Amino acid sequence: MMDDIIDNKSGAAIPVLNIIYEYLTDRKVATKKPVIAPSVDIKPSYTRPTATQKIKDAGRANYEYSKNFSGMTTSGGGDPLVIGDTGRRLPLKSKSKNNGSRSNLQSQNSSILFKDVQIKTLDKYSTRNRLRSSGKPPQSAGTNMSGVESIHSSFRGEPMTVPAPEMTSTGVYADSIIEKLNQCVEQELEGTEAMMNQLDPRKDMIVSFIESCELLDAEDTQRVFKALKDFCMMKGSDYFLRSPKSFWKFVNIMTKGLLLPDASTNFLEFVDLFHAVGNSLVEKDQNTAWGLFNDFAMPKMVPLLKKDRFKRRHVLAIMYAFCSKDPQVHMDVIKSLQDALPGNNDAPYLSCLSHLIVMEESFNEKLLDLYIYYCIMGLSNSSPAVRASSLNMVSTIALEKYETVMNMVDRLLTMAQEETWWEIRIQVVCISATMLISNQLDDTQASIFYEIIETVLGGPCTMHMYTIALSYLAPALKNHPSLLDRYCIMLLSLSEDERLALLEQEPDHVETLQVGSSAIYDIVSIPFVWDSLGLVSALANHVEDAQIENFEMKHFDLLEAALNTTKPSSDSLERWLSIFESLKFHMFVGLYDDENCEYASDVILQFLRVLGNDGVGVAIGALSKMVMKAFKGVDDDQIALSKRCQEVLASLLIGIYDLGGGYTPKMAALARQLKDEGKQQTALGEFILHTNQ
Repeated sequence: MMDDIIDNKSGAAIPVLNIIYEYLTDRKVATKKPVIAPSVDIKPSYTRPTATQKIKDAGRANYEYSKNFSGMTTSGGGDPLVIGDTGRRLPLKSKSKNNGSRSNLQSQNSSILFKDVQIKTLDKYSTRNRLRSSGKPPQSAGTNMSGVESIHSSFRGEPMTVPAPEMTSTGVYADSIIEKLNQCVEQELEGTEAMMNQLDPRKDMIVSFIESCELLDAEDTQRVFKALKDFCMMKGSDYFLRSPKSFWKFVNIMTKGLLLPDASTNFLEFVDLFHAVGNSLVEKDQNTAWGLFNDFAMPKMVPLLKKDRFKRRHVLAIMYAFCSKDPQVHMDVIKSLQDALPGNNDAPYLSCLSHLIVMEESFNEKLLDLYIYYCIMGLSNSSPAVRASSLNMVSTIALEKYETVMNMVDRLLTMAQEETWWEIRIQVVCISATMLISNQLDDTQASIFYEIIETVLGGPCTMHMYTIALSYLAPALKNHPSLLDRYCIMLLSLSEDERLALLEQEPDHVETLQVGSSAIYDIVSIPFVWDSLGLVSALANHVEDAQIENFEMKHFDLLEAALNTTKPSSDSLERWLSIFESLKFHMFVGLYDDENCEYASDVILQFLRVLGNDGVGVAIGALSKMVMKAFKGVDDDQIALSKRCQEVLASLLIGIYDLGGGYTPKMAALARQLKDEGKQQTALGEFILHTNQ
């Protein structure tokens, strides 16, 4: 009870107040009986009985009654009334008005015989297979027989015949949509007995597949989903446009797949399936597409939008798939969304807007003003989650109307200084990065955002905050070198796994990160968008200021990532040479470390590739002295390097020799010097032999 009060749940304090009142006054709290609202039929119009349906039902009832009545046999003289064969008899009341003797009344009593009924479980799969083997296509409950013919045949007592499905003018069969979905599943799983055994034969195959897809083989489920998407894009949209009830059935079945965990691959497959249906419907009739979704799918999606923050963006993407990309249409859709999310809690609605604004491909003035209005309203909300969602909208608004964000800059600085909620703090950093990347700020305006970034990132931060900040600030480094020192410190603060996740990705890699409820963060491969030269220069300054004597793995990781993505020019070569001169002894010392010798070797070799022939003068002399000093003796106990470090050094020397240019003669001279001193028996013997080939 107290937990509910702490969580600020609606009505949680009332029971506690009642208990306190009763304890202090020794009186019971008078409670009113709840008012039960009158029931209202809110069924969709297509599910309500029509005149035709009532006529058919009446005809079938009359037919059944006449058939049963004709089967009754009575014998003269008051014999009991018998239906069918012998069985259980029930007494019937006499129709005689004479209240004579009890014996006479008993003699007039009759009884009814009922056959024993045996219930057999219906296997839908075997039924469908029998129909298929007989050459007859499986029929759905609905038929193409006209209502009049159906009723007349019922009255005549004739068996009802169902004609084969006729092809409509658009080439779509009038079969049930459920049967078509069943066929998609059955065709793809046919021949996989183990998979078929996982399905429940008492249910439609599509329903059983959805319930069991997490237990099935991944390859089989992928084939089924592909078949479902192909059908929905080719023919399914015609079913839905011609028959809204078919779309209702489809949504009623497929939304069960959206209840799977959001991390599940099958959940994303269901999302893609809805995308395919929406896009196909919009291509053919965008007005009907949105009408179908709003009437039948929206009520199913609202609970997910309210309760599951991690699925919210997927559901909203489905919603936008069922409407055109016109900004005015999106305004109407947002209004429908607002109507579907009633209540006093604005958090789900504002969170939905923070996701939708990122999905917008274009804005008109009214749509942008709508987002700005709710953004400003949300910033004044008492909930930190709502304020964070509102800030997420500011980043997109900055790209469209940066003057609006400049008017909020004082408020953003105050948030950076006073807010404690981590997501609000990192959102302020993301907004600042967006404004700096826009290149529309003068030096004075940019300095304010520098202060915001330093205020947030210079304080206590989580690793997630560093990861997001590194990704969003990377494109701004080249034009804003003031950020480089803080950026370098953040990179070195990451754990090894988080650092490598950022540094060792493909150029176009983008990974989405959702930790809180306000936004989805795009984490990019930062080495391909940052300023490599500026970052290495910041590392050199950090090493000097912090008086670091030995490099660790994190220093080598940063150098390797920067060197692998740099494109040196004649203008920047002088700075690269200066940086190498200041860091070379830290890298050479790494060759003595068993844990880091390979990293040091790779970085040195890559650095020399960047420097070209200009690196001969600053590198080879110092490296040769280090090698001769390390191998001052022939015996292992006289060599300063371990066996592993010796092998790594030999490989490095061979790599430098193979660089060609001015490196080859210098390395050949070093090899001759080592040979003259009898170092062929050491690990360097391979290097000496390589230079003699």
